[in-house]
Amino acid sequence: MAGPNQIPGPTAIRSPTPDIKNHQTVLTQLKETTETAQRLRGNPNQSYVTLGELINAGIVKFLGGVISPGDNIGGGGGGGSGTVHVADSITGDGSTGTPLQLDGDSASPGNLKLYGTNGSGTKGWYTQPAATSPLTTKGDLYGHTTVDARIAVGSNGQVLTADSTAAPGVSWQTPGSVTPALPGTIPDLVCWFEFDNINSAAGKVQTGLFDRTPWRPGAAASLASSTAQISSTQLNSLNTVTFPAGSAFPLVPSFAMAGGGTYFVVINAASNSGNQAIVGGSANCMSLYLQTSGAANHIGLVNGSTAILTASTASWVVGTWFQANVTYNSATGAFAYRQVRAAANSGTTSTFTVTPCTFFASDNGTSTLSGAKIAAFIAYNRILSGTEITNVENYLFAKWGV
Repeated sequence: MAGPNQIPGPTAIRSPTPDIKNHQTVLTQLKETTETAQRLRGNPNQSYVTLGELINAGIVKFLGGVISPGDNIGGGGGGGSGTVHVADSITGDGSTGTPLQLDGDSASPGNLKLYGTNGSGTKGWYTQPAATSPLTTKGDLYGHTTVDARIAVGSNGQVLTADSTAAPGVSWQTPGSVTPALPGTIPDLVCWFEFDNINSAAGKVQTGLFDRTPWRPGAAASLASSTAQISSTQLNSLNTVTFPAGSAFPLVPSFAMAGGGTYFVVINAASNSGNQAIVGGSANCMSLYLQTSGAANHIGLVNGSTAILTASTASWVVGTWFQANVTYNSATGAFAYRQVRAAANSGTTSTFTVTPCTFFASDNGTSTLSGAKIAAFIAYNRILSGTEITNVENYLFAKWGV
């Protein structure tokens, strides 16, 4: 019967469609909701339940005058997310009052926590395992010394296999003493000599000089005669190599300077008696020289021992260590020198077709270094950016102190 404020008419609760089967379904569902509501009220004998209670409990929905099964009705098949029936690893029914959460959850479990089980199988939040070192290295990672018998990954991402034999003139060094080196992280590196890795007595004759270029670890420059020696005096407490006056030249694993490139050197000239090649080769190699011009000493580029192309405006002093670098574009002739980490001449000069360089400490067997000491020689087969050049300069300065 309609209430005092209602207009008489059809009942407000009706099935969605005037089909007898729908009416029967709604009646069945209402019976289920009433029974469920009785349980909710805690008194099976109390059957009076308001529609609002049924709606709030999620048992029925009442939209547009149509009553439908709610999300929480056991066979009603209503819409929405409904109750999530799960194992005890997750608690809550998804409602506002009891949201879904991990069993044993915490609002703030702490930093670096993982949810899982401990050794006893108890679920909860546990601290992540601490990082551990996967390998022990001995000395240099690029093949100059031995590496423990396991797979090692170098500082530039290359995979290094174990090596049971130390390179000539190299002995075991302190495990874990190696730090990542910058030159190998810059693309287009084609030659990288540094001699601090050699661990032997001063004056010891060397039978091989080892290229650190990451993608050809252990490649050696063979010597025409065993005259390259460990310097009697170190630089920044690190070993260097001396080439005695008149020494025969060593061969370098050939590297190409396609279109020109960039050279870096840390060197100490023992004399200024003529032009001396730091690196060179056959005709048209992009050779780098210690040059003498009148009373001044410079570094400069030479076209394969044929013609002097350019020279730095900064001078060097016999017996004094210095670092320098130069870029050269063989197609345009553009060049730029830097010495002691400062600009030291730039411009354009002759062009020529560059061929691979094959000799270290000489130029095709001539113009050999005369007692000069070398700590580092690095070559890239492209012109590095200003930032890249500064980075390598800073790397050399931090390591060698010049």
